[in-house]
Amino acid sequence: MGHSPLTRLTCKLMGRAGLPCIDRPDPTQFLSGPYWPGTLAHQFLMARNSRFDTRISESELDDYRYRYYRELQNGSVRVKISDTTFRCPYCPSKDDRDYRCRELLQHASRVGRDSGSGDVKEKARHLALMKYLDKYLDTKQSPASTKDTESSTANDADGHFVWPWVGIIANIPVQRIDGRYVGESGTKIKEYLAAQGFNPSRVNPLWNHRGHSGFAIVEFDKDWPGFTNAIAFDKAFEADHRGKRDWKTAKRLGDKLYGWVAREDDYRSKSIFGEHLSKSWDLKTVEEIQAEDKRKTTKLVSNLTNVIEVKTMRLKEIESKYAETSISLSNVMSQKDAMHQAFNEGMCS
Repeated sequence: MGHSPLTRLTCKLMGRAGLPCIDRPDPTQFLSGPYWPGTLAHQFLMARNSRFDTRISESELDDYRYRYYRELQNGSVRVKISDTTFRCPYCPSKDDRDYRCRELLQHASRVGRDSGSGDVKEKARHLALMKYLDKYLDTKQSPASTKDTESSTANDADGHFVWPWVGIIANIPVQRIDGRYVGESGTKIKEYLAAQGFNPSRVNPLWNHRGHSGFAIVEFDKDWPGFTNAIAFDKAFEADHRGKRDWKTAKRLGDKLYGWVAREDDYRSKSIFGEHLSKSWDLKTVEEIQAEDKRKTTKLVSNLTNVIEVKTMRLKEIESKYAETSISLSNVMSQKDAMHQAFNEGMCS
């Protein structure tokens, strides 16, 4: 019976390993004797088939991704609902939830990267959506003035916020090692959040006497772009049903991260993050921060105006002294010329 080159190669490798040659087209049929599960021969065969299946999965993923991307390109799949509203066409189970463009891109990125290898189509759909959004839609906000940023975020600015802006990450996976709980480092979590476009300045995991608590504090820049990132962070987790309300009401949290921007109830809570926030941060409303910024700006302008006035007066004094010195020097030179002229006339007479 003839064998394919792959089967002959497998026989050759099995022979080198001191195992009987395989003489059937489907080597996985050998489930007894030296080939029953757990033996070296069976592990060898499963590893070979696993590599083959991986190549097939990657090929299928590329094919599906191209097909779904073409559907998005030609408009047969609808994503944009209005100028500011977008919807994931592949997640009808989420009650047709509306997204902002940036939020939908983050959703597509998370699902595309986190989907299990068994669900090739779902992974391909969201990878295609991510590519389409990134290439054809304006997902990068242009820099805006402070006034525009304040106006755009005003709708999300009700109540007191923890100041400077911070977020909370909950349900970080931990495991017990040598009597203490350990979990992901702040650097790893920061890299994950930065990849989602939230631009945190620092992430501090919270520890107690038992080790890693499963919570972390996410710090954002102390300015209005930092506030925009904090609100985007909050809305993205909420859109994926992993916000504060979901964390509080979920019967089983699973292994997913939950996150939200820290507000007054977090600051005053008796939790580990509440104790940490009350020690190192303040509570302020957006209006208070805007008023404080306005006072600082007014004071800065006033100080600069005073400095300019002092410099102007000093310059005028210097100009006046320069003019006096110039006149005095001119008079001295005139007197000198007159003396030379008188001397010369006396010599001639």
